Amino acid sequence: MKRQTAAFVLAGLVALAGTARADETGQEYCNFQITTLPYVIATQGHYCFVRNLSTGSPTGKAITINSDYVVLDLNNFKLGGGSAGLSTIAIGVYSRNHRNITVRNGNIRGFKYGIQLIGTFAGNLLIENNVLDGNTSYGAQTDGDSSVVRNNLVTNTGGSTTDTNWTYGIYADYSNTSSGSWGTSSARDNVVVNTFSSNGAAGIGAGVPDHNIVAMGETGGAQNEGIWGEVCRDNTVLTSGVSGTPTPYGCSNSIGDNFP
Repeated sequence: MKRQTAAFVLAGLVALAGTARADETGQEYCNFQITTLPYVIATQGHYCFVRNLSTGSPTGKAITINSDYVVLDLNNFKLGGGSAGLSTIAIGVYSRNHRNITVRNGNIRGFKYGIQLIGTFAGNLLIENNVLDGNTSYGAQTDGDSSVVRNNLVTNTGGSTTDTNWTYGIYADYSNTSSGSWGTSSARDNVVVNTFSSNGAAGIGAGVPDHNIVAMGETGGAQNEGIWGEVCRDNTVLTSGVSGTPTPYGCSNSIGDNFP
């Protein structure tokens, strides 16, 4: 029954990620339309895609958010960087030390970091309803307090030739606590498939991983953690057929029906 339930949840989340609705009622609430790359957001507001956009640059940021109170809605269009190859160090969506940032409804693929919202003063960060595919180090990373990563489909993360660190499908961390703990940033209701690295891989690293489904990929013999964090609640991690030392969970505490 648990396996059937997990299968139904996986199918539902995949369908959700593939058909995420555009923000509000499409363009009605957009203050600005993004039509070229690279693009720098310098003032607060609603920013929206109106078509697919791609860049072949192996460096820099496709979209930089340099303001608080920003909603970036890709409206189910693609932000692509895959033509730069596995040696890319480019970032899809980037912000440092800004608060109240939302990134939603995008297909972001082929960057070293698909989404990276970080910094000592960053916070109130929301990443939701995205498909993050083929990013070479992290699908999504948050590094501020009070961040939530939810309802995303993250696939095929890894393969970077410029990064010797661990690969994460989702990394939602608050590393500014004096104890060095994961804090309370959460990853919830995500599906993460095929996270791999020659050094080590984790599907999700977060303070509170909650109701996620993770299916790990090949790690080349390195350590592999399905989920790593402070408190695990009702997650499913599938590691069948993975080499190395795969572990479903690497959490300080487990609550509810984590499976298997």
